[in-house]
Amino acid sequence: MDPAHWRQRALAALLPGRCLLCDVFTGTATDLCDHCRASLPWITRPCTQCGLPLADAPVPLCGSCILRPSAFQRVVAPFAFEAPAAELIRGIKFGGDLVANRVLATLLAGEIVQRYDDPLPAIILPVPLHWRRLLRRGHNQAALIARTLGRLLGVPIEFDGVRRIRATRAQTGLDRAARRRNLIGAFACRVPVAERTVAVVDDVMTTGATLIAMAHCLTAAGASEVHVWTLARTIG
Repeated sequence: MDPAHWRQRALAALLPGRCLLCDVFTGTATDLCDHCRASLPWITRPCTQCGLPLADAPVPLCGSCILRPSAFQRVVAPFAFEAPAAELIRGIKFGGDLVANRVLATLLAGEIVQRYDDPLPAIILPVPLHWRRLLRRGHNQAALIARTLGRLLGVPIEFDGVRRIRATRAQTGLDRAARRRNLIGAFACRVPVAERTVAVVDDVMTTGATLIAMAHCLTAAGASEVHVWTLARTIG
């Protein structure tokens, strides 16, 4: 971790809470005021399998998931990938923003607790970066989110539980079919997951191609269920 990350961590521990979005002091250790928290693009009634907003029908699944079962059994993604949440997530992904990570991952943890009546998954697995991309970026945003979730929820994390064994093109700009082709054979499971429920963590779920590829890898290794936890879901 570079010196800027350590400075950011030290300042976050020493200074009182200050809202990330409007810069007012919150008076607590929280870095988001109540007004700005309410302004985030919450998905209030999501499909439990894909995370997209549901219509008014009194069912937990959207029509697509009813007709075509998903590769994973549950998705928790509290926000639409829209402003102002999108700007905070980009700060985590491209800048390693630890304060934004703590705020959004804490809100995600709260949603997870609310939505689970049954036990939480046995382990958390962050979506891995290929080592070349990790060297260029300097951090893995999924690992940052997973670390906060593991601490708050008491679920163990396997940071190297799944490895990206093949370098792939960036998914940005690819259509759904190209994204899926791009990820064929990209992942390898390195930890025992047989008959276990696992949670895969990433920053944003877009088409779901990366998460589907990782879910197939884990299911092939014997996982009983694959759940997905992301900060946000792309709508439309």
